[in-house]
Parts: sequence; C-alpha cells; structure tokens
Amino acid sequence: MARGEGPLKAMEDPPAAGDPGVVAGRLEPAATFAPSAPIAFEPVVLTRDGVVVARTTSDAHGAFMFVKIEQPGEYEARIASDRLVGATRFSIRRPGGHVSDLRLDVRPATAAQ
Repeated sequence: MARGEGPLKAMEDPPAAGDPGVVAGRLEPAATFAPSAPIAFEPVVLTRDGVVVARTTSDAHGAFMFVKIEQPGEYEARIASDRLVGATRFSIRRPGGHVSDLRLDVRPATAAQ
C-alpha cells in the first residue's frame, strides 16, 4: 500500500535541513559551561538587520529549526533568555537557501558580564 492510501492518512513529512528556507542548529554549552543536561526548551530568535523575523524553541536535545526563511542576507540566531546568552551570525546567499549545523555556544548570562 502506498503512503497516504488506505484507512490511515499519512501526515506530511516534517521539514528537513535540505528543504528551501530552513535554518537548523543546536544550542551547545560554551567550553567554560558544563550544564548537567542538554540546553533544552529555550527560546531562540532569528534576526535580520536587527529585526526579529522568526522565533522558535529548542527541543529536548537543544536542537532548533526555523522554516520558510527565504530572503538572502545576513542573519543572527540568538538565545532569548534572561539567564543564558549565545548568538551566531551567518549568511543566506540565495533565495530559499538553507543553513544546517548552526551552533550557538551558550553560557550563563552572569558569565557574559
């Protein structure tokens, strides 16, 4: 039986890092920060020219994904937390381009001051 046929309806596949307009990455502890668990369920924002274009939350393993980011340009992904800091800059070179394996080195906010 082909997918989507029969009594059970198949759901669409979730977006993957190879799909157009996808930015995917992971929150990673900075070298001087050793949390006892993954950096999970933290808000992450994506900005372009200082304007927020998307928001998401990291999953249980610290991974995050933004979908339908199709404009080329310079972007910054950053954790949006009062207790943690971390950001990374990157470029999307062509419309619908994708970025995968983005890494945000995260550390406690007090260590950044």
